[in-house]
Amino acid sequence: MSFDAEANDGSNDNVQFVLVSYFMNGTLIGFRYLANELEYCHRRDQSVSPTWMRFGVNMVSKYSCNLDILPSMPLVLHELFLIDQSKSDGEDGRYVPIPVKVLNYRDSSGVFVNQDSDTANDFLTHRFFLYDAQTGIPVGETSATVVRYAKTISLTVNTQSSDPHFIYAPLLTIRYIDTQRPNSVSLLFHVTYTCNSDSLWSAAKVLLTVGYIVAGCRILLQTYNWYKRNIRNEVVENVLWQVISTFTVYSSSLFAPVSFTIMCIMCGYLFMVFRMHTNTILMLPEVNIDPLANGVDEYYTFRMLVPISFFCQLASVVCRIYRQAWLQLFFIDWEKPRATIMDIDSAKPTHAPISVWRMILVVNEWNKLQTARKTSLQFTLITMLFLLYGFNLRLLALPVPRGQMQYVSISTTAVSIDAVDQQLNPCLRFANVAIWWLIICAGQRLWKWLIYERYIDEPREQLFIDLCTISKVSCFFLDEMYHGFYLHCRSPHPFADGSMRELVDQLKQEEAGLTSGRCLDSTFPECQTFEVFVTRKWRRKFSTLYSAVRGNTFEDNHGGNGEGLIQRSFSPKGSSTLPLKNTDLRGQNGKLTTESMVRNAELLRDFLRSFVENQNDRFRWRIYRAHTCLTRFLDIPPDMSFSKQSLFLPGIDSFV
Repeated sequence: MSFDAEANDGSNDNVQFVLVSYFMNGTLIGFRYLANELEYCHRRDQSVSPTWMRFGVNMVSKYSCNLDILPSMPLVLHELFLIDQSKSDGEDGRYVPIPVKVLNYRDSSGVFVNQDSDTANDFLTHRFFLYDAQTGIPVGETSATVVRYAKTISLTVNTQSSDPHFIYAPLLTIRYIDTQRPNSVSLLFHVTYTCNSDSLWSAAKVLLTVGYIVAGCRILLQTYNWYKRNIRNEVVENVLWQVISTFTVYSSSLFAPVSFTIMCIMCGYLFMVFRMHTNTILMLPEVNIDPLANGVDEYYTFRMLVPISFFCQLASVVCRIYRQAWLQLFFIDWEKPRATIMDIDSAKPTHAPISVWRMILVVNEWNKLQTARKTSLQFTLITMLFLLYGFNLRLLALPVPRGQMQYVSISTTAVSIDAVDQQLNPCLRFANVAIWWLIICAGQRLWKWLIYERYIDEPREQLFIDLCTISKVSCFFLDEMYHGFYLHCRSPHPFADGSMRELVDQLKQEEAGLTSGRCLDSTFPECQTFEVFVTRKWRRKFSTLYSAVRGNTFEDNHGGNGEGLIQRSFSPKGSSTLPLKNTDLRGQNGKLTTESMVRNAELLRDFLRSFVENQNDRFRWRIYRAHTCLTRFLDIPPDMSFSKQSLFLPGIDSFV
């Protein structure tokens, strides 16, 4: 057997059956080639061979039936035979009897032996009936009060384990139901081509085990790195709870991508081997049509992994948003006053005020950068719908080999679309959607990396750094207790607040190499972004000043509110912070901004200025140069337990 007889000489790509009918007394009625008789209440052309007889074409047919319209005739029994097409007519063994498994059968002790998981004690028969309206007629009456009919008919064809080109004798499974209202009943006819998938699921278990072991090691490493960055060798309250919560967050963030990768590998393998090959290599595992009523099937693990991975990824995204919203962020304005003016009230010279609009512009761009993505979600979703439903690529998830698709007719009506969606195989559907999703996202990333960010525009994060540099506004933020990032954006030009002509002249001078570089350290002339590891003494000083700016204590301010801090990131007098959330300049708690908060912001600005310029003897820093390729790959932080200097680690990858 194969999926395409023309591409595989000497093979057959269809199966044929013979149906033999008898009366109740054993009188032979006749025999005929099987067509659509098993769908006994479905109006179909009996002269046309059904598509499910094409080898590998799985089918699910759910329909309603009025048993009263069926012809009234004595009870008819049937026998089903498979035609072995490798043998000629008259040759012994050409007609293979099909065993019948009746799920309602009870043994002598009243046990449903055909419904348990043990197939060794199954009781199989050879003859069956489709509906019975004769034995339910009471004595003295002419019509039946109870009609027994085959509610579910399932034909299962298994390929041989030793050679998938050969099949075992198919199995016909029937469930009978008694009803007193035969005018509207639901029927199900199901055909499945499958195989022994023990080796497939064994490989899946190995992949899951290896993947989760690697993920577990990564989680332990991330938790250790977090502990090393935040706890160090000091005594911290509720440290066990913090470690457990961090471990849980890292677990949820890694469980989803690992599970998704493994599901993509397994489902993609099934998709390529079954859907894209003309030769018989592997058949799909059997799908339980009603898993809640008849127990779990072989797709149970897959069905559980998908929602669990989704909720783990959702929890990871929520944690990331929470962490991003609670950054401790401060913008440092390096601009100096252009001139000295005379104060009319005090009759003393004072510095001219510095415009705050550069700071506002930088903050607005920072807010926009928080939701920037390398791919467009809207474009991805629209393209996915266009491909799946516009080009009907969702049909690739049908449990039908590629060579047999020409024999399957698909309508485009709304009813048929729902019917097709019900027949899609869950693994093929996941693989089909995942493959197209990854192709679309990878295409967008390649477009940006190869073309857009090379010949049309620069990367979004680089534009932000350039904007901050032109504005002479640096960015310093902490995402953990002793860890953060610094964007050194101190322009080499004397002033940033000027006219357009002055700005153009400054850029031309920088392009011609007539100015000093933008770098913080001459050893790294092209680096403006740094990963920062601070000392406990520096952190205490920063927290004290930061809390004074916000008008609360350090305990209340721990973690910080990103929005509130951004609102305090500019001042009409200089580069300190000022809350501008409402037009009445009300702060986070509804209190009017005071001069004390402005002065505290200026103190924090001066502190960060002196720290970045390395002019504060109490709070020094140095470039960390002992970072190896291995420590970068494992993201191991430097040992800061007894360090008296903060460390600046050059690089842009962590920030992006």
